[in-house]
Amino acid sequence: KFVIGIIFVSLCSWAWAQDVTRIVNASPVGTLGDVVPRVITAEIGQERYIIESMTGGFGSMAMLEVQKAKPDGKTLLVASIGSVITRRIVANKLTDIKEDFVPILTLASTPQVLVASPKLSIRNVSDLVKYAKTNSNIPFGSIGVGSGQHLTGLDMSIILGMTINHIAYKDNNRLLIDLSNNDISLAVQSAPSVLGFVNSGKINALAIMANKRIDSLPDVATAAEQGFPRLQSTLILALFAPSTTSNATILEIRKQFETAMAKDTVKRKYTELGIDQDSMSITKLTEFINAETNRWNNILQRNNVILTQ
Repeated sequence: KFVIGIIFVSLCSWAWAQDVTRIVNASPVGTLGDVVPRVITAEIGQERYIIESMTGGFGSMAMLEVQKAKPDGKTLLVASIGSVITRRIVANKLTDIKEDFVPILTLASTPQVLVASPKLSIRNVSDLVKYAKTNSNIPFGSIGVGSGQHLTGLDMSIILGMTINHIAYKDNNRLLIDLSNNDISLAVQSAPSVLGFVNSGKINALAIMANKRIDSLPDVATAAEQGFPRLQSTLILALFAPSTTSNATILEIRKQFETAMAKDTVKRKYTELGIDQDSMSITKLTEFINAETNRWNNILQRNNVILTQ
């Protein structure tokens, strides 16, 4: 009886494991990349998913883990489109994203916010342009060379005709603390990340880098409203599968997530987090990633920035 019991438990454990999907997250625990898939899978059935963070190499560890996984839909990647693009540029893969992954759907998007130290007399983009005329190599913080924040900072410097001194951080909260203390002058951050700092007056929000204002920071004008329509950046979180995953499996996963994301409970949570559901077809998402890969690669080359492993 004891042996039979062990066999039964082992078989149950094996069956449970076969029905569980592993979502590998390229972002740290507690960030949007971790929180958003938990919100969605809770609606689908949390017991069917294991979500784990692998943050080494700006997400490269997570991406490699999923790339080598069996293409059965049981191992998926959650990552910002920016981190996927960075990884592809590092590997000198500037062709179709489907060489590495099949994009399934976008999970969330949130506009980036251009922020500055409150100890500087900068309240908007025009103030920043004036400041940059007499101050070169303005200290700009990001979470690392090649990160979405870094690339957006480079793009901003080109658009505004300014120079920045890039300072890389390993911890985003440390970056925000240093910004509030004027140890660095500028940063680009997702709206949820800076909401508390802005509302408490610890940092200044200069512009929403999108076409419209956001509810969580209603008094902060967009860059376009301020006369700088090219100054745009949105953090987009997406779900990916290994490149050889069948189309039928991809469509089934997409359907499950879209159904969950349409629920009122999920929509309310998105509102609380200050994020949007930015739906794209698989074809449009694929085309978008390919186009952005080439655009960001051109920006890096223009600034003589070489990304390494």
